[in-house]
Amino acid sequence: MFSGKCAYCEVVIAVVATGHIEHFRPKQKYPSLTFRWENLLLGCPTCNDGAHKGTKFPKARQNGPFIDPTREEPSKHIDFIYDPLSKLVLAKARTHRGQLVIETFGLNSRPDLLHSRTNYIRTLLAIKPEETTNQEYAELLAKARSGRTPYHAWINALGI
Repeated sequence: MFSGKCAYCEVVIAVVATGHIEHFRPKQKYPSLTFRWENLLLGCPTCNDGAHKGTKFPKARQNGPFIDPTREEPSKHIDFIYDPLSKLVLAKARTHRGQLVIETFGLNSRPDLLHSRTNYIRTLLAIKPEETTNQEYAELLAKARSGRTPYHAWINALGI
C-alpha cells in the first residue's frame, strides 16, 4: 500500500532500517483495534518512536486526530513548499491537523529527512529535457509521479 515508504514521512524505509507495523490508533489505547487491518500502517522507526508518535493519538479538542493516509488526502491538510531562505523543501500546514502531523512527526525538524527530501526534489528539478531523450525524461518523471518513489506527496504538491 505504501510502496515500502513510511506512511508519515515518505522515506523509503529499507534504505535505512526495517519497517515497523505502525498502529494508527495505538494498541495501548485501542486494544480492540490491535489486529484490525485498517489500523495497521507501515512506519519508519523514527516516526513510530516515543519521541514522535509512539502511543500518542490526540482527540479533536487537541487538534487531532492524526491524518489517516489510507482514508484521507494528506494534501488537504499539508502543503509542501520550497523555502528560498533555507533552501529546503518544507511542510506548511493548511489545517490544525496538518500542523499536528508536521510537529509530531518532525517533518520540518529532522535534518536528515529535510536534506534527503530536498536533495531528491532538487535532482528532479535539475533534470533538463534537452539533456535527455524525450523518452528518458518522460520515464524519469513518470517514475517520480508513480507513488513508488520517496516523497511522492511533495512531488505532487510542487507540480514536478
